[in-house]
Amino acid sequence: MRAMSIRIPMSPTLAALVLILVVAGQRPLTADEHPAGTSEHEDFVPATMPASAPLFRNHGKAKRIVFLCDAATSMAASGTFDELKEEVANGVRRLRPDCSFDVIFFGDGKVQQFSSSGPIRAVQDERDACADFLVDVTTISACEPVSGLSAAFAGKPDLIWLVTDGIFPDNDSVMKKVCESNKPVNGVRPVRVNTILFTRDPKPEAEAREMLESLAKENGGSFRHVVATWPAPWERTKFELTTWPFVPLE
Repeated sequence: MRAMSIRIPMSPTLAALVLILVVAGQRPLTADEHPAGTSEHEDFVPATMPASAPLFRNHGKAKRIVFLCDAATSMAASGTFDELKEEVANGVRRLRPDCSFDVIFFGDGKVQQFSSSGPIRAVQDERDACADFLVDVTTISACEPVSGLSAAFAGKPDLIWLVTDGIFPDNDSVMKKVCESNKPVNGVRPVRVNTILFTRDPKPEAEAREMLESLAKENGGSFRHVVATWPAPWERTKFELTTWPFVPLE
């Protein structure tokens, strides 16, 4: 018997409603169809709208802020470096105009610094210039933060955000440098240091966590471990084809 087809006339409004119901009824992605570590592709949104809470989310009363970030090649290998740069850009965009800021990336005894004269006013022109600066920032072989710390403290900030993805080659030299640069005044260290361990691994090295927690505690700051949310480089090709186009920092 030949199958019969029935056509039902629909108004544009009814047709749109049917389409919405059909789309809503589509099955969710399976575990093999979306990036590792997530349950639904809609957890990921374009880079200008981070899915998680902002990385730099509470500056307190600080007016002079330095974003001091690890530029070791391990950041690129794990796929966290582009996400970190985008988070820095978002952090700068959210600053009040009466704040000043600087951005420094460190590695192998070298620094890539936005403002060599120290923190500058967070006006729109400077925010735009910082976004351009971030595009050109690249990873450097080794993770050596002492030179970055020197540049950060030279700007006389109220707050330093220190971000890395693991232990430093010499943790003792890092602690010593911070102690020497942030000596107490009337019993209080003048610069607050917040530390962030930014990794793809939800279970980072215990030594890195302990060191960063200690550094923050001794300098009036806070510590957080944040797991990257962007898809890793080896996941991006499939991710681009199955969900939304991957949006790199522009």
